[in-house]
Amino acid sequence: MAKTELTGELLEAMILGGALLGGGSRGTAEEAREAAETALKFGPLYLTAIDDPDPADIIVTCSAVTCPHRKDFSISPRARVRSLELLLASGTPRPAGLIPNECSAMGVVNGLIESATLGIPLVDAACNGRGHPTPEMGSMGLHLDPDYISSQAFAGGNPVKGTYIEGFLRGDVATVSNLIRHNACEVRGVLATARNPASMAFVRENGAPGALSHAIRIGAAMAEAAEEGPEAVIGA
Repeated sequence: MAKTELTGELLEAMILGGALLGGGSRGTAEEAREAAETALKFGPLYLTAIDDPDPADIIVTCSAVTCPHRKDFSISPRARVRSLELLLASGTPRPAGLIPNECSAMGVVNGLIESATLGIPLVDAACNGRGHPTPEMGSMGLHLDPDYISSQAFAGGNPVKGTYIEGFLRGDVATVSNLIRHNACEVRGVLATARNPASMAFVRENGAPGALSHAIRIGAAMAEAAEEGPEAVIGA
């Protein structure tokens, strides 16, 4: 199996590249670095090549759903892991891999903590090669399939403030996504989600295969050019 260990240096490059590809999506590079550093404390991280998993293997998307009026910007590592645990407890088979919902600074780190903790590898893909504002845009077109039943688990909020919630929903992609967004607004924060199990074949055809390695290449070129100034970074 072709896989790459994600060191701190590679994760930094992935975050830089994701920030560029995200086009100004939510979250900051500092928040992303904190999540990446936390993941490395839990265990080694590996990025599996897009061609390695069997076409029939199940892939799960890890994401974060925010409230436009959020006051609490943080997602605890436990909430990230809990969202995936809840999805698996619902009857979803243990996936062969995890992918993030999008390429952005924060987007590319979705799934890192879950992967390091539960030992499920990351796959070199994302739902979307850039940032996006709605879960439907990060569903790889599953919301257009009338026969697809979405499974989504969520966790987050602040237990100290009494706003922690978790749960599992199954139904139409748009309906379930809107309900989770509503819950995020109820806690005025961000919810970790594990959602939309799909086959590897579907991800290859409808997602953004190679998105994470692409972000790493872009970020590495930006970092190398940084000493020569902003113009060099733009040219990289």
